[in-house]
Amino acid sequence: GLVVALALLFANPFNV
Repeated sequence: GLVVALALLFANPFNV
């Protein structure tokens, strides 16, 4: 769901 997507985005160390 959206929660999982948000969690992955925040957990992504390469996310700028």
